[in-house]
Amino acid sequence: MSGCKLFHTGWWLEWLLATRLWKSIVRMKPRLWGYPKFPLERYFIIREIIRDSPNEVYCFVGVDNASISTKLQRKVFHVYWAHSGFVYLDEDDELSIRHVRWYGLLNWKLLKYLRECDEFALIRLPLNEKEKLLFNKKLNKVNESKIVYALRDSLHILPQYTDKDFWLKSDMFVLYCSEYQYFVGQGLMNSVWDYGRDRFAPDDVYKGGEVVWEFKKRDSRK
Repeated sequence: MSGCKLFHTGWWLEWLLATRLWKSIVRMKPRLWGYPKFPLERYFIIREIIRDSPNEVYCFVGVDNASISTKLQRKVFHVYWAHSGFVYLDEDDELSIRHVRWYGLLNWKLLKYLRECDEFALIRLPLNEKEKLLFNKKLNKVNESKIVYALRDSLHILPQYTDKDFWLKSDMFVLYCSEYQYFVGQGLMNSVWDYGRDRFAPDDVYKGGEVVWEFKKRDSRK
């Protein structure tokens, strides 16, 4: 998928993203049928992987295949994964996630999110030790600031990308789910995360790191 092409489909797409209908679908995430299919016992596999290497930086991508928002996003934007965020080992020695949704930055136990997933992947970001220091410094600054959710198609022209010190100066950031990871990690890793993109989707998180573990309904062996 080419992230920079996702939104170049005309005025009708901008109109759709601005409607109350789309905002309600994204906020409420209605599901068409059945229950999420992720086997919750696989949580313990994910936890052991992170426990073995707790100093790495991990992201996740997930999808509820039966939700209306996923159906529309796949049809219009040609993406596979629907949501993303960070995963970390918390003070309870369990896994928590930080992720951006309509309500801003949320801090959940991973199990809460897995209960709404059909498919899930754990991604390790390919950071060296020097990059980890800067990454975590930026991440902590963003986490302590106000985060407002917005889905946009012109990232590279925004002040928070044209000014590389913006993260130091601001106490408010406007982000969507995968832009949260991109904003913190841009310029630190491979070309997938470089400056100058129009759009950074959960599919780009999946492609831009090392897939440590994943569960897909079509491959139940994992």
